[in-house]
Amino acid sequence: MKKGLFFTFFLAFTITGFTQSFTPINTGSTIQFGIKNFGSKVTGTFTGLSGFILYNPLKTSSTIFNVQIDATTINTGNAARDKHLKKEDYFNVSTFKIMSFLSSKVTATADAAVFKVEGYLTIKGIKKVVSFPFTIQPNGSGGYFFTGEFIINRKDYTVGGSSLVLADNVTVSLKINGSK
Repeated sequence: MKKGLFFTFFLAFTITGFTQSFTPINTGSTIQFGIKNFGSKVTGTFTGLSGFILYNPLKTSSTIFNVQIDATTINTGNAARDKHLKKEDYFNVSTFKIMSFLSSKVTATADAAVFKVEGYLTIKGIKKVVSFPFTIQPNGSGGYFFTGEFIINRKDYTVGGSSLVLADNVTVSLKINGSK
């Protein structure tokens, strides 16, 4: 009985003991969005990553993402558009400089290489639940790439007002480099 209890305690300690903290960094990361405007696809990126990722390869369900990006870093390749997107009717960066994601649950899927994350995406102070599939790959320097994609409705976050030429759905693609 004591051996079984000791083994259970040891195993639980060992599994939780492998959880490591990673810092999301800009180098090797991509945060991209795409939306239709006047029927043409417009893409852009953000940088300014901060926060932390707790990851245990032996217990992926204990993974925690607490990641922020700097909304002032928006880059669509058009300086005039970027300036407009920083204004109040879009990202309002003078008041809401940071956009964030905080996970609440990570689960396995039928595909052993794919996981599902659910959490809170906050844009312009508005917090909504999002969930999406993601993959985890070693980055070659002791960290990991966390890659996923999801679609949000820009109106849920009051981005872009009631524009009739701007599509509602925005595709967000992430490749986050978690570094030690």
